[in-house]
Amino acid sequence: MDENLKREIWAFMDEHRARALWWMPSDYYPQNVEQARDVLRAIARRCTRDAWIRTRQLMQRLASQ
Repeated sequence: MDENLKREIWAFMDEHRARALWWMPSDYYPQNVEQARDVLRAIARRCTRDAWIRTRQLMQRLASQ
């Protein structure tokens, strides 16, 4: 996974951790594409419309990796 994309996903996770990822350890960050997809899917299921749109954009970028 590209380092810039990884940092962007990690920052996005931090923004949505309390609402969408409350069950994950606070120090967990995905290290590969599959883990990142799992995290983004979890956020998409539990977030606002704007965050859902952002998860789709990030998933598209992951697909091109």
